Amino acid sequence: MKFPAVTSQKAQTLFQLDRRGDKRQRIHHDSRTLVDAAKRRLIPPTNSQLCFLHGVIEILLPAMALGMLLILLMLSACSSNGEWRAPYESRVTSPGAKPSAISGSAYVVQPGDTLGSIALRSGVSARNISDWNGLKTPDHLRSGERLQLRKPHRSVKKSLPSVNKSSEKKPAAEPRAVTSRQPEHRRQQQAGTAKQTEQIKQSVMAKMDESSKRHNFLPDSKLHWKWPVKGNVVKSYRPSDPGRRGILISGVEGKGISATESGEVVYSDDGLTGYGQLIIIKHNKNYLSVYAHNRKRLVKEGEWVTRGAQIATMGRLSGKALLHFEIRHNGDAENPLEYLP
Repeated sequence: MKFPAVTSQKAQTLFQLDRRGDKRQRIHHDSRTLVDAAKRRLIPPTNSQLCFLHGVIEILLPAMALGMLLILLMLSACSSNGEWRAPYESRVTSPGAKPSAISGSAYVVQPGDTLGSIALRSGVSARNISDWNGLKTPDHLRSGERLQLRKPHRSVKKSLPSVNKSSEKKPAAEPRAVTSRQPEHRRQQQAGTAKQTEQIKQSVMAKMDESSKRHNFLPDSKLHWKWPVKGNVVKSYRPSDPGRRGILISGVEGKGISATESGEVVYSDDGLTGYGQLIIIKHNKNYLSVYAHNRKRLVKEGEWVTRGAQIATMGRLSGKALLHFEIRHNGDAENPLEYLP
């Protein structure tokens, strides 16, 4: 059998095809190799590997269980000691002993005591103990120091270093000298005021006796009292209070004040302490009317005024427009509201 002749061109073409075929074969072989390798990675472990892992777990598991048991034993041992105690208690008492309560108004500091332990045992706050005893360094208490556990009547100061006796007498002598002068000055002032008041009263009484000879006064049954000014009573009569022997009537500063009943002016001046510009009118031998703290007096002593006549203008008392009004019977102040309509 004869084969057809192969030319050089055909031979070259066939050689190239053969090379391409080899290349495709190599690529196919490499891809098969990669696939096999991937399959081997997904293969489960062998029996020998499983046996090895099982042996490791059997060894580690008892050790882990033993460690957990030791931890639990340590925790239970710590909790079995009982309640936790503060550091100062361990210094004050022996282990297991309870601190004794402190009673009384004072306590002497013992070795190992702290401000906190004393406060706890006495039931008094540490702040109060520190304040009552003037403790500048509460954290450092001296053994044998006496502490007050009750609030003193006056502030308790810590003891100061001893000083010379001569230095103690000098500052003590000055307050005595000052306090001795002040009451004396006040006594002299009060005596002068009382003497002046008594002189004014005697002068008024003398003028009343003189006026009885000059005028014919109405009897008690004929007296008809009139309000000296229209206003509200802001302070009532109180016989037990020397400053409230009459009533305070509010009004308008500068407004006219009228005589409550006809009579003779027996006093018109400002010499009586505590009454300011004062007017006193005699209505008969038994009754007087008093008008105090006026702004301006419009009548003079010895002048006769009729009921409702203007005698003064309203002044101020304690920053307010007020009139102090009294009615006196035989020299004693009585409640004006029992006479006024």
